[in-house]
Amino acid sequence: MLASGFAQESVWQRRDRLQDADLRSAAFWLRKEDPRYERFTATDKLPVDSTYSVLLVDASPDWRKLPEAPSEDILTIGHFGVFVVYGKTNQVYMVLDLIPKRDFAGGGPELEEATADTVLVRFGADYGLYMGSLKYVYDLPRRKLFSRLRFVQLGLLARAVSAGALYYAATAPQSAAHDLRAQRRDFLLAIQHRPGEPLPAWRLVDCASPEAPAFSHALEIRGNALVLRRDSQETAWSLPALEPLANPPPAREPPLPEPLFALLPWPELSGASPRANLLTLDPPAPGARWILVSNRRLGPQAGGPSGL
Repeated sequence: MLASGFAQESVWQRRDRLQDADLRSAAFWLRKEDPRYERFTATDKLPVDSTYSVLLVDASPDWRKLPEAPSEDILTIGHFGVFVVYGKTNQVYMVLDLIPKRDFAGGGPELEEATADTVLVRFGADYGLYMGSLKYVYDLPRRKLFSRLRFVQLGLLARAVSAGALYYAATAPQSAAHDLRAQRRDFLLAIQHRPGEPLPAWRLVDCASPEAPAFSHALEIRGNALVLRRDSQETAWSLPALEPLANPPPAREPPLPEPLFALLPWPELSGASPRANLLTLDPPAPGARWILVSNRRLGPQAGGPSGL
């Protein structure tokens, strides 16, 4: 209840209360990563219980005191510290992580959850841009970190369905850094149902990214193979093992698509009463009119192949 009460505040309200926070203990640990760090800012804090809290600290050099301008983007220089602290002076009880800023360039951290078992840190930028999350599972009394889990957002590009399984072509940045210019990596995400298990199993297969960015993606089931087509390049795996195949099976000739719409001159519809929900277009020449007609029936009372 203590942590959830604070979590109802916005991160900006919490930062306002942290403007004068004592960060000397956190600075000691951050300077072990880089002794140039002189600027420390508390970006978020949530209580775990009546004694301990989780504190996020942003550390960076004082750029005015550096002998020369840095060669890299200043947004990538520095660390974010994730600490379990106690007392009014924020004494560090446990260091959960020291995160290089280059991993989340341009993004700032905030706490989504802080308990005696888990901490969830979310990274984002302006306009609600999500840049990933880090989750820590730890033992507070023993000061032991069990696991650090990183989450990134995949862009889904294509889908295929096979017996008891879903397959997605997905893409993600080469690293956690949010750089729109950086090359992205392609993945195959497989979600498969296993009888007797309450949750489906999932698997992420790294695909060799094409030399140039692909403009179209498609997934196809061809017999016992799953084929990813990126523009004219094809990559295949066996099903259900998802073992790479050297030669993708040949594609079947796709059936001709059924036409959905036709653009007919108005005189060809003589004797038909146009309906209000049909789209009439501006005349291309004086006295001529065109109408867009669907070959699908417009409703239970529509008659004729044109749907009129």
